[in-house]
Amino acid sequence: MLVTLYLLWGATYLGIRVAVETIPPFFVGACRYVIAGAIMLAVLQIKARLKAQSREVRNALVMGVLTAGISNGAMIYAETTVDSGIVAIAFTCMPLFLLLFNAVAFERKVPSLRDSCLLLVGFTGTALVLSAGNEFRGSALSVFEWCLLVGCPLFWAVGSLWGRSVKMPSDVLVSATFQMLGGGLLLLILGLGESLIFGGWDPSITSLSSILGVLYLTTFGSLLGYTIFAYLITSWDPQVVGTYAFVCPIVAIALGVLWGERILSLQVITGGVFVISSVALRVLLAIRDKRRATRKAFSPQI
Repeated sequence: MLVTLYLLWGATYLGIRVAVETIPPFFVGACRYVIAGAIMLAVLQIKARLKAQSREVRNALVMGVLTAGISNGAMIYAETTVDSGIVAIAFTCMPLFLLLFNAVAFERKVPSLRDSCLLLVGFTGTALVLSAGNEFRGSALSVFEWCLLVGCPLFWAVGSLWGRSVKMPSDVLVSATFQMLGGGLLLLILGLGESLIFGGWDPSITSLSSILGVLYLTTFGSLLGYTIFAYLITSWDPQVVGTYAFVCPIVAIALGVLWGERILSLQVITGGVFVISSVALRVLLAIRDKRRATRKAFSPQI
């Protein structure tokens, strides 16, 4: 089941790339999250699982604005001009931002030497990838594109840490539902605003592949993906489930290459190895540390 999650979420990058070909990016995100969130809301209501305090709902909506809204919105917008593989590698450094912000803002200490080395390697790899340019357009990334690609993992990390510090719905699916709705409504507002300023979305030029891309993002990326994630996070070791952070980008890069994206320059490969390796080491070391602590807690005291 974890492999299924890898494939479903790894393919979302390509799904976005196909969807934004003829559908404005903010509407892609809005359709994905509002439709998926509304369906989840109805299902949870029917199953009598929609139990949460108003404060918890509000917090989930705010977290959704930061993650599904701002972060994922930046990612979707970036894929209008940047290869999906480059975007996937850039977003992979999210756990590194999480590590850095958690140490500085919550633990109020300097990261350990081990974590500092992982941060250095990971962020160096990100810089290498982003400075390599963009095969999509055959030119260097603009300052705006840099801001989008750095902002999407940064805001996801900020939103995740904020969500840990406040009261959230105890049911993972309920929490995910309101997060999708919060992010989707923000993207809908941004999409409508963009249409008023720069012109509306013309459905007559929308391709079938873009429609299928949105359908994939809504059904497999959100509805099925979040359902599997909710099951795994409550039934498996959360650290093991967290391996999706570095496996999904590998899937995304492979699918992008199969789709015809030309991102495999030596600099991109080197940077990608740096980023993915640093995140993989961070997750795997966390799994090892947790298992050691568990064995120590249950070892006989003599």
